[in-house]
Amino acid sequence: MREIEERAVRAAQKLVERLTLENRTLVLAESCTGGLISELVTRVSGASAVLWGSFVSYTPEAKEKMLCIDSDLLGRFGLVSRETAREMALGALRLSGASLAGAVTGLAGPLGDGGGLPPGAVLTAVAFGNEVLEKERELLEQANRQYNNALAEGESQANGLVQEARQRADTLLSDAKRQADALYTDAERQAGELVTGAQRRAADLVAQSAILEEADRSKPDSPRLQTAQAFFLESLGELEKARGLLLKLAGAFSRQAQKQERRPLRTEDIQRRRLTEEPGETVYFLREAEIRFRLGVLEDQLGHKAAAIEAMIQAINLNPRHADALNYLAYTWAERRENLKEALVLAEKADALKPDQGYILDTVAWIYHQMGQPQKALPLLQRAVPLSRRDPVVLEHLGDVLSALDRGQEALKAYRQALEGGFANQEELNEKIRRLSP
Repeated sequence: MREIEERAVRAAQKLVERLTLENRTLVLAESCTGGLISELVTRVSGASAVLWGSFVSYTPEAKEKMLCIDSDLLGRFGLVSRETAREMALGALRLSGASLAGAVTGLAGPLGDGGGLPPGAVLTAVAFGNEVLEKERELLEQANRQYNNALAEGESQANGLVQEARQRADTLLSDAKRQADALYTDAERQAGELVTGAQRRAADLVAQSAILEEADRSKPDSPRLQTAQAFFLESLGELEKARGLLLKLAGAFSRQAQKQERRPLRTEDIQRRRLTEEPGETVYFLREAEIRFRLGVLEDQLGHKAAAIEAMIQAINLNPRHADALNYLAYTWAERRENLKEALVLAEKADALKPDQGYILDTVAWIYHQMGQPQKALPLLQRAVPLSRRDPVVLEHLGDVLSALDRGQEALKAYRQALEGGFANQEELNEKIRRLSP
């Protein structure tokens, strides 16, 4: 269940990033999801720049008063219909002035509506400009499978808690028995929360999937849609499928690049290139750069390090102001102890473009450490730790720098905090702690 929530959050992050990149604003009109989609979007940093707001119109009266939907239309077609979803999206778009509106209505169950729609039916509409995309469907197979898995996990956890409570109750005296009863009650409450959470997150995934599928029917060859599909697949953990889509898009852009005679950036060009151009001096290919960057991230997750580095270099070639691509390439070179002077140029450029970001400050500091200058790295890492919310990797780097400066006790404290924060390679970290322990 936690995995489904994390995937949904990542999907919301991709949505906010995409809207930010394209300078668009979004308004939502929700019925069956009860505001869950907008709640998910508002978890993402930067959502305030792209989310205009949300209309949670659960009842017929709310739809009439909030979205100005005609009561005759609701009476004629019903609350869960294509027509109602369409009017919800158009109403939200008109009232908000946003550039894009999404609407969701459906039947949560357990019964249908008596008119042929089954429980779990979801109807969505997306309005932009004068166009409206709408869709009627049942739960997507993949989202349904994830929902069932999450539901089974929640029931399994609940059964375990209940069994534990019963066993303890059987072995305790009267006073202890009352405590066991309290545990049993708490277990039932937790089980209910787990199941309800799984249902809500599954509904959120269904809504996002339905919108993408309908858009795919309308404009299957749209690069923008294919990019959105790749981001959604990545959020579901389908990395190879997402990589395939992005490779296809990158190939199409490469053919355009050949026509425009754009020369690829080489590694040896990095230091010579003036990466501080002002807008107007260079043509930035922002959409292609973002695709190359996302492709590089996927290649890295799949263990294709050389391909990831090449994709990041291409992203920088297309958009020298892509701070995350600059930072990624700089950090990769620092980890490999390669091109450290060039890496420092890239990381400082990324810091200038996105100041006060913990992960970028960590990259600059790590390069200084790899260059044998821990005294320059230390103040940067001391700033990076709170900015990164005490990220365990940043804490490990802080420990390495303090150790290099012969400040063993402080290094031990940093390593232990990294271990408590969930550092991935615990064996390596424990070895560092063992070496420094008296």
